[in-house]
Amino acid sequence: MSKSGTAFGRYSMSGGRFEEAEGLPLSVLGELKSYRDLVIDVAGRLYRREHPRRKNLPNGFSRKIDLRLTGIKHGCVVAEITRITQEADNQLALWNEEEVDCVESARRLINETIKAIKLSKNPSSVGDFPPESLSHLYHLGSFLEDGEKITLAEADDTGRIDIDSEWRALVSHSNENHLVERVIDGKLIGMSSNENTFTYDFLIYDTQKKIKAKLDVNRWDEFVKFLDNRSRARMCSLSVVCKINDDGDIESIEQTYSIEETLPEKFANRMEELSHLNEGWMGVLNGVPQGSPIKEVVFKRVQSFLREVLSFVDSEPSIIDLIIFPQNDGGIQIEWKQLDYEVDFEIDNTISAFNFSKPDEACEKVFSASSLPNDILNWLTEDEAND
Repeated sequence: MSKSGTAFGRYSMSGGRFEEAEGLPLSVLGELKSYRDLVIDVAGRLYRREHPRRKNLPNGFSRKIDLRLTGIKHGCVVAEITRITQEADNQLALWNEEEVDCVESARRLINETIKAIKLSKNPSSVGDFPPESLSHLYHLGSFLEDGEKITLAEADDTGRIDIDSEWRALVSHSNENHLVERVIDGKLIGMSSNENTFTYDFLIYDTQKKIKAKLDVNRWDEFVKFLDNRSRARMCSLSVVCKINDDGDIESIEQTYSIEETLPEKFANRMEELSHLNEGWMGVLNGVPQGSPIKEVVFKRVQSFLREVLSFVDSEPSIIDLIIFPQNDGGIQIEWKQLDYEVDFEIDNTISAFNFSKPDEACEKVFSASSLPNDILNWLTEDEAND
């Protein structure tokens, strides 16, 4: 697989120790590490923002952000940072999407946010910067002494912005931002608009809490498709910045970045098909209709389970090669084509899981209504994980 390197912006240090002698003082290597850690943190949060239906980052996400110090120039000290890249490995093929360069986006957003804070003289002027990355951002410059500064710029030295004594004074007076960025799953249950904005109503699956938020009316079409004429509202994922209370519950949504259907189309379409099953869908036996409609509680649990299945796709790609069957009594059965797994969602809220590669006495486990999807999947895959 071919690799190439490109300049990752421009990073220079000047003043004080950087002009006293040739070379980069080892005492400031922590600044380079802080910058790298910040880039990785922001890139990961931007990736989640753009892909809310992926619960986890792709395997090796941080490792693949390969930033290297490839040279040092003197005068001021220019640390030549090169980003090593290679061909995409198609990890996101499931979504039929092209990867966004979240690493380059992170670099630019870091520069833009530092500039906005310095221009406004306000450490809260962070715009779209991920709130949970602010502590990393405010840490930049902590290894510098008086009279020293770091200058971030584009590779051609345009767009210069300084991390200096003014920056350190500004961020030292900052209060920790209590906003958090989250992905929430649920249903879009209402929309209303006025001239410039619209309000959407969202039902959060985990807590069954209804919450409202406002958006620019130009994003109406992006959201209204989730209020289509399907018989069942589609489970979707919102990437948001929200305020939470002391119990960790969402109080309000402050910003909304993206909305996506929680499940890939092939899963969503199958769930839609099953929602149309009427009483007697299996036929009639001795004058008695056979086959009950799928219970709503079963749909909810299966959707949550399938959502969790997707988080295992990097470690076990065949985990998504599955078939979803209706059961006669209104439950749902899932079987895997290449794996010896089966999971039955019963109408009494219990879940029977089978791993037929285990010994007969250990191949079945019944999970209660309080069990999490992750518990079931960890039990199914534990032997593979130990191989």
